[in-house]
Amino acid sequence: MAQPGKVKERHEGVETRMNLTLISAIALLVAWIVIVFVAHVGSGPVHLLYATAVVLLARRVVVGARGFLS
Repeated sequence: MAQPGKVKERHEGVETRMNLTLISAIALLVAWIVIVFVAHVGSGPVHLLYATAVVLLARRVVVGARGFLS
């Protein structure tokens, strides 16, 4: 039977802060959603926001948060 103290010890080292790459990606994605769906700008360089957000999210997934805080 598992002891409650074991679970607590195992989760003490978990890092809970988000890094700048993820925050930037989410901010760019929110800005793209607002510009495209609220301001109705459907074409042009506004999609560079979306492309940059996707690249930053992919970078976050591939590199990960541990050991790399940009």
